[in-house]
Amino acid sequence: MASTNRREFLKLAAASLPALALVTGDAQRVYRAPDALDRYIDPLPISRRMVPQGTRKGVTRYHVRMTEFTRQLHSQLPPTRLWGFEGQYPGPTFEAFSGKPVEVLWENGLPTKHIFDIDPHIHGAMPPSPAVRTVTHLHGSRTRS
Repeated sequence: MASTNRREFLKLAAASLPALALVTGDAQRVYRAPDALDRYIDPLPISRRMVPQGTRKGVTRYHVRMTEFTRQLHSQLPPTRLWGFEGQYPGPTFEAFSGKPVEVLWENGLPTKHIFDIDPHIHGAMPPSPAVRTVTHLHGSRTRS
């Protein structure tokens, strides 16, 4: 970059700073950069344990709803919109025992419109696929498809 171009760029950047401060003034009060957050000030969230709906033929049955809800993920950030299970983040805990089968009925209560714009050119996102899709998965278990 020629020195005259560099000087012009720096002048333009310096002149733009007050305008940037005016535009982002409100946002700075609400949102903070990740490196500006105080670390380790909030207790770790503990997932609630799911209560079974009942037992049928020796199989413990659960009913889990996927919904949209709002949570504050850090005490220095505003609440944010999340999609999760039973209105909690992280998701609930299932207490299961070796050799005891468990059945989970997943109910999709998510909105039909996605919170982000979907690029219909991406493989798998082309119409007629719904904008809101999810893949449930469990951690710490052997689960058949």
